[in-house]
Amino acid sequence: DSSAETPEDTVRLTDEGVQIPVGNGGSTKRYKWTQTTEECSVLIGIPSELHAKNLSVTIKALSVVVKTKKPLEGESEVHTFLEGDLTNKCVPDESTWTLEGGVMVIQLYKQLKTFWKTIMEGDDEIDTTLVDSRRKIAEYD
Repeated sequence: DSSAETPEDTVRLTDEGVQIPVGNGGSTKRYKWTQTTEECSVLIGIPSELHAKNLSVTIKALSVVVKTKKPLEGESEVHTFLEGDLTNKCVPDESTWTLEGGVMVIQLYKQLKTFWKTIMEGDDEIDTTLVDSRRKIAEYD
């Protein structure tokens, strides 16, 4: 069963111990992420029995919170999947989220068009000097 692989199994590090970006992003214990200069895609595993209506998602310029609206069966408090401060500002009104097949995808639109080292404060960082910064011809005006 290949789903037993944890994100840490696929992480490669530089000699300095910084993550080598995969899809210009990285992996943490809570999520995987990829990015372009315009946006970040954050992927979070959510139990498949949960539906979008069961979740509370708050995206602010400098923070993201993803939790259940009420406690999961057998738990006394709401379950928090992700909560914390972003390392860079996003544009909340343009950022979105979807839930499909047990994976939540949060699209964070960046206020500044730069590569982020990580999504949440305190999480493992990638070496942004190794990202593929070439733009597709379609991205130019």
